[in-house]
Formats: sequence, structure tokens, C-alpha cells
Amino acid sequence: MQKLAMLTSVVAFAIGGTLFADDATSLPSGAITIQPDAHQREQLEQLQQFQQRMEAKTITIDADRMPLYQFIEKLSKQADVPMTIDRPELQNNGITLNSPISINGENLSPRTVLTLSLNRLGLSFQENGNGVTITSRDKSDSRLQTKTYSLAELVGNHTESVTAWRNVIANEIARDSWEQLGGLGTIYVFDKTLIVNQTKAVHTEITYLLNLAARVKQFSSDDYPVTSLMASERDEATQQLRDKIVTTEIEVTFEEAPLRDAIRELNKSWPMKVRIDERSLSAVDLKGPLPVTLSAGRHSAKSVLNEITTSLGLKWCVISGDSAVITSDPRKYQVKEFRLYPVRDLVWHGLKIENGSQRNTLIGITRWQGDSWNSVDYLKSLRAPGLPQLPDNKSLEQVIQSTIRPDSWEVLGGPSTLSYVAEIDCLLIAQMPETHDEIARLLHLLRQQQTPETAAKLLQQIEDSNDEIVTARYPLSWNTTTSQPDEAGLNTILELIRSGTGETQWQIPEASISFAHDSLVVRQRRDVQRQILTMLIKLDLVHPVAKTDSSKASPAANYSGGGGGGFF
Repeated sequence: MQKLAMLTSVVAFAIGGTLFADDATSLPSGAITIQPDAHQREQLEQLQQFQQRMEAKTITIDADRMPLYQFIEKLSKQADVPMTIDRPELQNNGITLNSPISINGENLSPRTVLTLSLNRLGLSFQENGNGVTITSRDKSDSRLQTKTYSLAELVGNHTESVTAWRNVIANEIARDSWEQLGGLGTIYVFDKTLIVNQTKAVHTEITYLLNLAARVKQFSSDDYPVTSLMASERDEATQQLRDKIVTTEIEVTFEEAPLRDAIRELNKSWPMKVRIDERSLSAVDLKGPLPVTLSAGRHSAKSVLNEITTSLGLKWCVISGDSAVITSDPRKYQVKEFRLYPVRDLVWHGLKIENGSQRNTLIGITRWQGDSWNSVDYLKSLRAPGLPQLPDNKSLEQVIQSTIRPDSWEVLGGPSTLSYVAEIDCLLIAQMPETHDEIARLLHLLRQQQTPETAAKLLQQIEDSNDEIVTARYPLSWNTTTSQPDEAGLNTILELIRSGTGETQWQIPEASISFAHDSLVVRQRRDVQRQILTMLIKLDLVHPVAKTDSSKASPAANYSGGGGGGFF
């Protein structure tokens, strides 16, 4: 009867009962209060204040070859953050205080302005409790800083999701810099907080990604925005320049002007700096003045670049947030971009998810639909034919990886990565810009197949599946240290299951429950069967084991669809 007592206790807890009501009086009365270290609090508050000011998009600046020291003084006043220059470090790198700075832009954060303007000089900056110090890139990049990131609002009550976020960050942001791959950076979980020891550059990317994730999580399911979002500050600045090139118009004309003279003139009148990759031009034997002609009138910056480069058989591409290059070999300037794709509408097949309760209900209903559970016999009756496992992210991932440049993905040995971030229903993808365009087109095509009727049909399918009466045989595993309960004990277990699922469920004529050898045989509605299985798992009587997922080891092109019917 020892086993019976244990079973009775666990089931009582599983259905919300309380065994020892008197224990509630011995629980803590509240939270502990502390008397903080005043010095540390002051230092931290000042640093956090400076960091907030560095992130605020308040700066409008137009600097044309402004001396470095004047530029820093001006920016310091605008940002209201003390800024100093590490003069010995600059001298060691051959950089003077009069080195010219050129940058213009509106509604930029001080951090973005410093990053873009100092990059050309090989400089960077460090943030501390005294403000910002301008120093060499090598010195800044090699210095590790410890920061904490609270994920409480992002993960809610799902504490296990903090570890998932840890893995996303370590796998997708500066992967080689973390200790598991031989780097110096570390990332650990404490409650709902990440403790990260990393360089300033990596911290900047983490901050940007988590802020973006918090914003995306709040997206309404009404008019849900599905355009991909740059997931790094660097890539966002690059995209902003691409957009500006399209919209900026200038009055210009050239008549057989030498290419270099034309670019020098253009650099005076548009929101970026264009340079010429002379080495690549020499490699294809393009020498001499290289005359270009452009008819009089107003032209967009994009059309000007297109006309100039096409006439010479060249290409142009944006290489940072403030510059572009003309080259014969654009491939060497191509870098992966980090983008976030909102896919809530796709992974939930159009169902309008409005709260965590609805999300958890759908996950519970479709949990056993995945292909990995095919081999578990007693789950087959719980699996509804044609019903997808929700969220259906694995099918979507496989569709993308098998359709769009399959050999470019990490699963087949390529450099590009794809991760599904469940808390915000997004795909996080690192790929080349032109590949991102192909992914966006594919997602658009998939969305064309979805209509309001798609969701309505799925809801009806779920309801019909819940209503269906099915038979399941659950093989029970008794604890080796105790004997199987006698007949009275088994009957008590039956009563616990009946009460735990609701007595009214057992009043329908088709319903039955009984023991047969070492198994429990149940005939019930499919939704009730799922409740029973959950109780048996909590009682440690049933142990479903998923088949190892081998889809990542096999070629993506051979993938045949997701659990319970695939993606559309």
C-alpha cells in the first residue's frame, strides 16, 4: 500500500488538492529587504543613466571633416554624457586629435554616431561610471565587461525559456567568442537573469536583440506586422542607408567625367561616402579615367550609382551604415545579416493567439502530433489525423532550408543559421542579403495560401478531434522497490482518475476504464485521454520516449513535412 499512498498524494496534487492545509501557516510572510551598498548603487545608477542616454535616438549631426576633439566635445554636449579621449592609446596607433570626422544623420543614438564615426579611424569607445572613453579598437575589443540581462518580462512564468535564450545568444551572436568554442566570453543563468561577461561589441548586439524581442512580443494579432527586422545594430544602420539611397534625390549631370572626379563630386552632396575599390578594378584591367555620363536632372542616389557602375561593367554595394563601395567583385563585401522574421501567423496556422492560456492549450492538444512520437503505440489513438503539431515551427524551418539554397545552411555544413524563438514566435536567421530576399518571398507565398477559412477549418478539426471517442492502452511501469497495488488499490487509482478528469465525462455510454494485466485500458474522448496521460506521467507510471530527431542530420531536400500533415 506504500505505492498506493504515493499515487494518491501525487494525484491529489495533480488535480489541485491540498494535503496539508496547516503547512500554509509556516510559509514565509514576505520578501527579504536589504540595505544596499551605497557606493556600488551610486556607481551602477550613474552607469545605467549614461547607458540610457547613449541609447536614446536624440542626435542630429552634420560633421564634415571636423577635428576629432571638436567632434567629441560637440557630441558629449548633445548626448549629455561626459566623453574623454585616451590620448596615449591614440598616439600609440598614430592617430591625432585633429583626425577628421565626417558623418551626418538624424534621430540617431549617441552610440550609433560614435560607432559609425570612429570606425573609419580604427577607434572605438568604452562606457563606464565616469562616462565614455574614446580609445583604440584593439583595447576596446579585448576588454570584457560583466552585465546582467533580466528576461522576466520576456519569458513570464516560463523559467526554462531563460536557458533557451541563453542558447540563442551563444549560438547566434559572435559564436566563436564564447568559452564553449575557445573564446573568453561567458554566459550563465540565474533565475530569470542572464549574467554575461563579454566585449562591448557583443553586449551591444545582445542589448539590441533583447530590446527588439521585447517589442516584437507586444505585436498585436490584429494587423500583425510580418516584415523582417534587422536583429543587430550594425545591420539596422546598413539597412537605413540602403533605404536612404533609394529616397535621396540630387541635382547632378556628368558629361564624360572621369569616374574618380564624379565620385568625389557626389560625395559632397549625398548622405554617404562612396569609395572605389581600386584593386578590384585593376584585377579586371579597368584603368585610366573611366569616363561616365549622366543626363541633367534630379536623380535618386540609387539610380546614379546604377548608371555609373552599369556603364563600366561594375557593381556597387553598401558596406556599412555610412558608406558604399564601387567594385568589380561585390562578393568579397558580402556579409551575413541577422534578421528576425515574425511568423506567429504561420506557425499557428492563422489561429489568433491572444494569451498564454490559449497558447498552452493548443500546445497540449497537439503535443503528440510530432513525427518523433510515431513509434509510441499507445499515443497513436491520441494523435488526430491531419492535425499539425503547434506551433508548427519545425515544418516551416524545413520548408525554408529545403527550398532556399539548401547547401548554405548549417545543417548541411554551410555557414548560415536559423533558430525559432518560441517566446516571440519569430525565426532568427543569419544569411546573405540576397538570400534574405528569397526567404521573404517564400514566406509571402506561404501567406497567400492562408485565409480566415484556414484557421476556422483548423479550429473545427481540433474540436472534432476532441469529441472523438478513442481507445488507448497505457502500459504501466511500477516502481521496482514496491509491489503492484492490490485490487482495492487499483480501484482507488481508477477513482482518482475519474475524479481528476471530472465524473461527468464517465457518464457517456461509450466511456470505460479498467486494468488489463500491467496496462490501463481506457475508452474516452480524445481530450480526456490526454488528461489521463498527463496524470499517468506525473504519477511516474507511463514514460513516453520520443524517437531521436534525425531531420537535421539528413539532407533538407529529402524532408517530407512536419508532424500531422506538414506545412499547408
